[in-house]
Amino acid sequence: MIQDNSIEKSLMHDITLDYVTKAFRNIFMKPFTLALSLLSLFFIPLLPAADAELRFYTREIEIPQGSSPGQLTICPVFDDKEFAYSARWDDSNRNHYRMQALMQQNGFKGTFFLNHKPDQKSMNFQKLNLLNADLGAHSMTHARIASEININRMFWEVAEIRAIIEAEADQPINSYCFSDGNFRNMTRKQMQRLIAESLQRVGYIHNMDKKFVDSLPQDLDPVSYTYYCTAGNNRSPSLVAFEKNLQKMLSDPDWQEDQPVLSMGVHVWMPNQKSWDAMESIYQKYANQEQWWYCTQTEYAAYQKLIQQADISVGQPRENHNLYTIRLPYGADIGSNVSLTLRYSEPTTGILIDGVACASRTDTEGTVFNVGPPPFASVPQLISYQPMDENPPVLSKEPIKTALTARLELSKPHTLSLTLKASPESQIENLRIRYILPPKYQTPAIQSPQPLLADETRHIELPLQLVGRGEYLWGRPFLLCQIDYLNHEQPERVYTSIFEPTVPPPLNEKYRDNSYVSTFFTDRQLWEQALLLSIPGTTLSPSLEWIGASDEERLVFNENISDMGERLRLELKNKSEEDQYFMIVSNIMSTKEGTLISKNLRYTTELYLNGQRLSPKNGDPLPVKQGENRLITIHKVNKFTGRLHHNFTYTIRGSK
Repeated sequence: MIQDNSIEKSLMHDITLDYVTKAFRNIFMKPFTLALSLLSLFFIPLLPAADAELRFYTREIEIPQGSSPGQLTICPVFDDKEFAYSARWDDSNRNHYRMQALMQQNGFKGTFFLNHKPDQKSMNFQKLNLLNADLGAHSMTHARIASEININRMFWEVAEIRAIIEAEADQPINSYCFSDGNFRNMTRKQMQRLIAESLQRVGYIHNMDKKFVDSLPQDLDPVSYTYYCTAGNNRSPSLVAFEKNLQKMLSDPDWQEDQPVLSMGVHVWMPNQKSWDAMESIYQKYANQEQWWYCTQTEYAAYQKLIQQADISVGQPRENHNLYTIRLPYGADIGSNVSLTLRYSEPTTGILIDGVACASRTDTEGTVFNVGPPPFASVPQLISYQPMDENPPVLSKEPIKTALTARLELSKPHTLSLTLKASPESQIENLRIRYILPPKYQTPAIQSPQPLLADETRHIELPLQLVGRGEYLWGRPFLLCQIDYLNHEQPERVYTSIFEPTVPPPLNEKYRDNSYVSTFFTDRQLWEQALLLSIPGTTLSPSLEWIGASDEERLVFNENISDMGERLRLELKNKSEEDQYFMIVSNIMSTKEGTLISKNLRYTTELYLNGQRLSPKNGDPLPVKQGENRLITIHKVNKFTGRLHHNFTYTIRGSK
């Protein structure tokens, strides 16, 4: 059996690692800014440190002794470059194939952050693989995970997308990008921490939004993020705009002490050949920059994790060689086989890693060389996903090629049963089982069972510890299991998953269960009814049909949100060509007298509150009284109506 090595930290450290503290100070020294917001939930379960789940290997480094003693240091950027340059392209966009080919032609790299919507055609992963495209996660359905969905739906959005992309592309992913940049909810501030915890549970170590990372408490560690140096407008990229942004960044290099990376992006929306030609001119001019590390977001994230976790100890010299032992996390656990770059402060040749000569280069400041993972610690080349849902996501890869099949079941409430089946020709070792669970459960410890024999079937049962209550239980909880192992000494990975039974949220007196949308109308005289209808307790007009929250909507959305796009789907399908309108009636219960605050209401065509016609865009305050209030908004049907996932979010500011 192949064993991964580990060593105790040596007391003998002469390794210069000062820059590690410098580079990560902004992550680890952030104030605990969100602590007070957690009081709004019954219970907030805290995750153990994500690093506790990492596996480590060790490598022995021998460096010939020179005329003077040298120092071994870690380079903050791979290959000791000045900084990293990458790209970020969002959504499942058919233009990704062309963009990847263009980047490849010019030596640029980037990461495509994908969705996997059930009602849309999936990306061609075979084509992406042939182009050597790197992939990241962008949620399952491009959901606004902070403001428009409940906790369990949020967890599913960020968790299953990782399993699907990894299995489709046979490559691990470690980076997440927010749809619409939506990580903050001002009316439910606890969601931001829950999102961060969920991303950590799933295994992401990189995020594209610096604002998200800056606002996290120090016990949550995203490891790395990106600084942007873009080409201007997504539809009309410009070499002039790119060079202006680049010069601005290079003239203020403080970002290099924080995260030494610049990135281009965000959408491949180039509408014509002129736009593509402008993009190509940027790539051609800035290809082959000697001090740039052209990397993917995945590689950059993994390299920063290597820096964070690297441990170097000094041994006793051996046969005129200085001896070091380096301890690094598995490439499989950090999402990439990228090597760690080391610099020895003296020029030398003949450096050995585990007794084998390694490539190196010398310059005026010493010698540079790389240390990468051995085969058993490398990323898996075969990954499968075997969901147990009655309506599983459509996957393009068939049949399953991994040597292990897996099935996850609920043997009884809050107890998981995992069935593993080894193929007849397999030789499975180093089994590692990781349960990826929503915040309602405490994260179980990693399991490392005995190897499976060829053709063996094994059942493993795991009681789950429920730690969340209330809204942690609502909706359809998603449970994921990740199994890593070696088959004939080659890494493979299998995912399996299950949904728990649906738990409907209780009825409440907030916006979701006390709002109604009318059918479409063209008669503007109906507007005259709105003033009267806005008086609390008035019967809704019988001349219009009124649609309340559906069961599906109540399961997906939190208590302050209503999905008008879902309610109006049939109306939109049969919409006529003439101008049409609809009303939304909202009964708002307030515990105090004050003012209703909502930035969304300024875009409504008409607004009535408690028998008054008001105009927020003209500065009118929206006074509410203690008890029941009624708000009516009138909207014109347009191309955005079907995307009206929420009418508004609001807070009530009490009067003095």
